[in-house]
Amino acid sequence: MNTWQLYLLSQEDQNSALSYHYDEAYKCWHSVWNEALQELDGKNNLHSDDFLRQECISTIFDSTECVGMALFHKLNFEREASWKDSYFQAWPIASLQNLCQDGSTVLVASYVTVAKKYRGVFEGLSVKNIISELGVQLLLSSDCSVMSGTMRNNRGMNKVAYTTGATLIQENVSFHGVNVDLVGYYKKNILSNGLQASFTAKSLWR
Repeated sequence: MNTWQLYLLSQEDQNSALSYHYDEAYKCWHSVWNEALQELDGKNNLHSDDFLRQECISTIFDSTECVGMALFHKLNFEREASWKDSYFQAWPIASLQNLCQDGSTVLVASYVTVAKKYRGVFEGLSVKNIISELGVQLLLSSDCSVMSGTMRNNRGMNKVAYTTGATLIQENVSFHGVNVDLVGYYKKNILSNGLQASFTAKSLWR
């Protein structure tokens, strides 16, 4: 853990001192999700668009090795185009309306990614829980009122979501042939409930 570090990467880091970390994060993301989409859809032609368009890539590194990440971009649902963002293709209109009940600016979280070496319980830690907790920290530091999540149930991501502060919006929606829960991390609920991040997540966030 002493060699773990959090990097909040952006598109600009393709050409910065963090270009190595950006490239390694992309390789990790592509490897994990190309395999996942092969499993789900029988396709292995994952394009880079969904990675490149992100405003923030919250990435954990173990020295020079990518541990895992989640991808984030913001949408303003006062704009008509936001309702047609491809991320929300599994979301019914009523669920989107519930997501925006506290405000129109949404932090869209996607592609929770854990490198194979770090899956399950690694040195007593659940990396996917830590990644989700760091997403909550990002939400709390932003001007967004809520963070969205489309959580794959057969991988236990719905359980991770509820333990890290998410509220169920709609359960067991079919997406890519598996059931997902649609959730919202409502900032006001997290603050009022006094939800505390783990020591590891706090240490990385600092």
